[in-house]
Amino acid sequence: MTQEFEESILSVTKEDTRHHEQVPGVQVSFKKDVASLVSSFEEVGNPFEEDSKDLFALDSKVSMENAVIQTVKNVITIGQEQYNTFVAERFEKRTKEVTSVISNNKLPLFKSPLEQKSDKKKVQVAALKDDCALFSRLYIACQSREGNLQDFFKHENHPWPPSLAQASRLREGQ
Repeated sequence: MTQEFEESILSVTKEDTRHHEQVPGVQVSFKKDVASLVSSFEEVGNPFEEDSKDLFALDSKVSMENAVIQTVKNVITIGQEQYNTFVAERFEKRTKEVTSVISNNKLPLFKSPLEQKSDKKKVQVAALKDDCALFSRLYIACQSREGNLQDFFKHENHPWPPSLAQASRLREGQ
């Protein structure tokens, strides 16, 4: 009886024993990524044989700024210093709790080299121009389709509420 029960359970629950990277979708994605890397090597050349001091992204071929290059060169020492500070403050001197927050590093990286501070008035003028163009298009569409103008102005026309965000960034409180 036990043997029949175990056989029935085994036939119902056929467990997939493959590794998650052996799924066909992951294999196709990996193959596409490898082909992309090989094609960028063929276009740019072998980056490991490069003798220049420049650092550039292989996919976009954008040369990085000096701040990003310094980050890449010094990332190990920065991390080691932060680790030493963490151990000293929390375990040796006990000036901070172990659960206290660790501050973020704001180092310039490949995807976000340097955060450019944009002029507030330029951002506002650009937003107003976009709003003006949007309202004019929607107003013309509403008239040509015999829409109700009262309903037109009832709806939100931004991806974020203007009362909570400015230039697609959430307003921060004091």
